[in-house]
Amino acid sequence: MSKQTNKAIGVHLAWSGTFVAVLFIFINTMPRALGQRHSSNTKLLSQAPRISNVNGTVPAAARMPSLGASALPHGAAMAPEGVCPSTITQSVSQEIISGNSVACNNGTATAQNSYWRAFDMTTFTGGAQYDVTSVSFGIENASSGGGMGQPVTVNLYTSGEPFPAGARTLLATTGPLTVADQQLTVLEVPLLASVPAGTSELVMEVNSPDGRPDGNVFFIGSNPDGQTGASYLSAPTCGTTDPTDLTELGFPNMHIVFNVNGSCPVATPTPTPTATPTPSGRPRPTPRPRPSPRLRPTP
Repeated sequence: MSKQTNKAIGVHLAWSGTFVAVLFIFINTMPRALGQRHSSNTKLLSQAPRISNVNGTVPAAARMPSLGASALPHGAAMAPEGVCPSTITQSVSQEIISGNSVACNNGTATAQNSYWRAFDMTTFTGGAQYDVTSVSFGIENASSGGGMGQPVTVNLYTSGEPFPAGARTLLATTGPLTVADQQLTVLEVPLLASVPAGTSELVMEVNSPDGRPDGNVFFIGSNPDGQTGASYLSAPTCGTTDPTDLTELGFPNMHIVFNVNGSCPVATPTPTPTATPTPSGRPRPTPRPRPSPRLRPTP
């Protein structure tokens, strides 16, 4: 009898121990599971590179411009015909929207991405010369793996054919510049260049190198508020070798924020020389009349 009682007690203790162990595992793993589920909304686990936004999904649908949206830079795209603008842009709004931009990424870092815009100089300056002093571009998310910033290069090209067809000639470059970690900003960097008169298109590129070895994340800034020209992306790692309209890639509401700042040189009028009369020769003095000799009478 005692043996059966002891056996029953042992079975009961074994089941109790199993239940306690399962409960302990459940209590300790559930918060982590919930945390991983929550964190998946902002950062995916490492995966094969693909074009997606910072959340691993496509951007949200287009929305109406908010009343609090930043206005265009002074003189941007709103200058009367024949007036040279201080800022050349195709962005209706300067507001940067979180989750609206895409990049080729593996869920933890971004691969090489180039973002592009082409500005019709006949529309903006009437084909006149344009002296560039700086450029600015939106940043949705720039997060470096080491926290010390990451390299980004801005290039300006001239093109005689409609972009992206035809050859591009490099006009100016910032070279690799260090972009500090930041979110939802518009960054302005100095860049001096002179766009020759008669240039058909001025092309601007922001290139972010492969950040996967260093754990860098870079998403260009954009919004769905409208644009007067197409936005382009090239990402060789994800199979998009040439600059491609984002609408063709399936992201029609990603309107990247690019601005080129400068002015048209003012022509200095050439002074008209005043004609000075030159004398034909030295004036001759008027001879004085000599007195006639008097006749003396003959004796």
